[in-house]
Amino acid sequence: MSALNRLKDRLRSTSRTAFQGLSFDLKGIEREREKLEKWLGSAGSDRPARDLMQEALARFCQSLTLETFADARLVCYGCAETVGEQSYRLIEDSKRFPRMLECVDEWRSEPRPFRRCYRGLLASYFSYDPQADETPDAGRKNWGTLQTYLRNRIRSLDGTGVQQDWTLALKEHANLVSEDPCGRYGREALDGRRDAFEEVQRRLGIGEASWVTRRLVLAQIDVAERQVDRQFQVYLPDLLELLRKHPIVQDEGMARLLDRYAACTPPAIYPELRDLSVNLWGNPWLEVNKSRWGRVKAAARAMVADWLKLEIIYQFFNLLSEDGSNDNRRLVFWQRYHKKIDDMYFALGPRAMNSQARDFVALRNKMEGRVLELQAGGSPANNAFMMSIGEYVVVEFGVKGNACFIFRRAERLPFDFSGPLRVDKADWRDESHERLLHKDNILGYPTWEERFEEELHNLTRYRPARNEAIPAAAAPTARTGQSHQVEPWPRPQSGQRRTSPKNELDLNALRGLHKLQIDDRRPKGGNLWVLTDDSDMFVSDQLRAFGFSYKPGKGWWRQ
Repeated sequence: MSALNRLKDRLRSTSRTAFQGLSFDLKGIEREREKLEKWLGSAGSDRPARDLMQEALARFCQSLTLETFADARLVCYGCAETVGEQSYRLIEDSKRFPRMLECVDEWRSEPRPFRRCYRGLLASYFSYDPQADETPDAGRKNWGTLQTYLRNRIRSLDGTGVQQDWTLALKEHANLVSEDPCGRYGREALDGRRDAFEEVQRRLGIGEASWVTRRLVLAQIDVAERQVDRQFQVYLPDLLELLRKHPIVQDEGMARLLDRYAACTPPAIYPELRDLSVNLWGNPWLEVNKSRWGRVKAAARAMVADWLKLEIIYQFFNLLSEDGSNDNRRLVFWQRYHKKIDDMYFALGPRAMNSQARDFVALRNKMEGRVLELQAGGSPANNAFMMSIGEYVVVEFGVKGNACFIFRRAERLPFDFSGPLRVDKADWRDESHERLLHKDNILGYPTWEERFEEELHNLTRYRPARNEAIPAAAAPTARTGQSHQVEPWPRPQSGQRRTSPKNELDLNALRGLHKLQIDDRRPKGGNLWVLTDDSDMFVSDQLRAFGFSYKPGKGWWRQ
């Protein structure tokens, strides 16, 4: 046995025998701890019982004096508490609250009692939210007065006795009672370093429900807004996640992020930003949502409206039509007109109207306010897509073989937008309406797209540019400083397939956007695998366009 092992064995033997039968009386230590806490004043930082605070508040409201230190401390802690059936708050009383601060100031000559009153006011300052919707003007004004009072009285915390940790923390972080409470922590928190904020949050007892934690979100947006486009886009995913966690700042935060993103060059489609803003404020081109979208500039609202139109056109021709991913010609054609489309309506057949599948539910939610019932007979899978373009309404049907109809609004329409869409063959075949077929080599036009474009130009005087590109979708990678783009639209024409993406960035962008797992076995003579199923129609279509094939139970592969 080595010397080290012998030592270990001897120590174990000693620990088993030397202290056997001994016991320790900890009561003396506990009594000394209580004395020390009382001398330091830490017991005074504990929040008083609610009933005691309410009784002291009632006495003050009647007498407008704080005759005892006990009442002064209780009122300081309770000034933001609700009292009685009327939910009275002292901090919302424009006359009594300033008087209360005057009374507390009388204790400034006694540092230890004043510190305990100050601690109560500080707790009320952190707990009362001046930006809440229900906060009255008097509450906001008094909260500002309290902020100034606390800032100007920090030096009064000095005095005899040992300084408590919370007073030291406040002196180190006096910014918390300034006009910019959280700007100091914005950059660090944005980069994932919250140590300094979490430390002062603990030392001052700032709860997660406090306005401080929400102001930290806005402080991070402040920093992100000042970055160059690429860095701002890198920060965007984390900022959107923060808005989800803090609903009370969603309106302000979303407005600022949208306006900043609209100023990027170019503002590539950002699906997460689109979906969160639409869920928050509704469809941006509907009049009923105008006031909510009034928080952003016109450019940001138009940007999201265009994104939503592109998404809905894509979903219609991939989810609600027989074209699906096999023939994307109608999808590509109508997406080129998305900026010219003023409004959209959808008439859904029984299958799409009643389906509880995730994709159908999500699409109906995006179409909210623009969904009609299709009563056309025939296939229950049929649906109709109605587009308002200037003075005209264009109607496309989901089932193949149906014509495209163009109606002039000024003439009698065979339908209205207030009830079910009924398709009567006699009305719809009226010669006063344009009826176009999706067939090539008609009337001298090699493709139906060329004929449609010419007819629409004759009616609307609008023709999309031949080289007009549909915006790409951005897929920024967090904290890397890189931003790639994936091309969801347009897809290759029928009969054309790309055997590989233009470069690996397309696939990497798709992976970043949808958190896909990739297994590249090509260096060992195998295939490139994307380990996901075929439940996401968008991802499946992209992978097919990139030359991948699906193998059930394993994923998508390509040589």
